[in-house]
Amino acid sequence: MSMAVGPLGCCLRPAQRRDCQAIRRLTQQLLPDRWRGYKTLLGLGLLFFMALLAGLGWAYPGLFWPWLMAMVPLLVLLIVGLVAAALDDGLHWERYWVLDRRGVIVGCGRVEDYDLHGELYDLVIDRSLRRQGLGQFLVEQLVKKCRRPLYLASLPGAIAFYQQLGFVMVDESELMPWVQSRLSLTNPRFRQLGLQPMVLR
Repeated sequence: MSMAVGPLGCCLRPAQRRDCQAIRRLTQQLLPDRWRGYKTLLGLGLLFFMALLAGLGWAYPGLFWPWLMAMVPLLVLLIVGLVAAALDDGLHWERYWVLDRRGVIVGCGRVEDYDLHGELYDLVIDRSLRRQGLGQFLVEQLVKKCRRPLYLASLPGAIAFYQQLGFVMVDESELMPWVQSRLSLTNPRFRQLGLQPMVLR
């Protein structure tokens, strides 16, 4: 398969399983800092819980086992949360395309092609390499892989960028409910980001 070569010698290629960590690192740049680090919080919660139990066991040896039994549900929730966070968290790496710069993933995007339209997600370039044409190259290449109309949900700061590439803003009410849902427009967590639906006709 021939790969498109873009600015800075970056090659656009389909993602491979080994790219999962790089894709996660890049897509986390899309979220505000307050939404990162949930794994750290879970880990700290578990450490605090274990320290609390150890302290109780030392200070009140006769109450240790009753306290432990009472806290088992919380302990189970913390452990399940940590295990779920450590496992593959549902990233469908096979749907991504990545920009590979001499073996380092510096950008990515996910494309979904449906019968009547296409959708783009998680378009991101590493912060250290922005404003060098990589974003435009990535979008232009992914647009070729989808049918139109082509929808995406833009963060407020990227609206002008997409407008330069031919995307126009649309009202959320114009989209079918399942498109709104897939673009995270109905998700309260993402609604707070001010996502703006856009389309390339």
